[in-house]
Amino acid sequence: MRRVLIGLLSAVVLPGSLAVVALWAAPLHAGSLFKKGTVTITQGGRSAQIAAEIAATPEARAQGLMHRAKFPESAGMLFVYKSSARREFWMKNTLVPLSIAFMSQDFKILEILHMVPPKGTDNPPSYYSKDPARYALEVNRGWFKRNGFGVGARVRLE
Repeated sequence: MRRVLIGLLSAVVLPGSLAVVALWAAPLHAGSLFKKGTVTITQGGRSAQIAAEIAATPEARAQGLMHRAKFPESAGMLFVYKSSARREFWMKNTLVPLSIAFMSQDFKILEILHMVPPKGTDNPPSYYSKDPARYALEVNRGWFKRNGFGVGARVRLE
């Protein structure tokens, strides 16, 4: 909180620097939005673990992976909802190509879509789940295929 306060005070001292302060303070705020966990994915005798950021609040789900220039290969973001419904995701302000797995209430992967960041000022396309999903897991594009996982794989959050 002290670092954010100092940043805000510098905005008062240096007029016209609000954009810089917002960028400086964003990681402090964004980090507090997400909980951390480990996701284990299993299928056909194979398993893999990824470090997951958990987006369980409306604010965290809205922020998602926006404004990140890169995302570690062994990382993901798990979106958690209170109930199952058709889900819509888009790549607004998202710089990294992603794959998203939509999952049922029992953490079974229902489908995997590949999402591409918009070029320039293009409006980002929306990506919809075909079926109701309670969870969604975003990883670097192609991660599921590279690691041998597809529809039917099971996901466990630790």
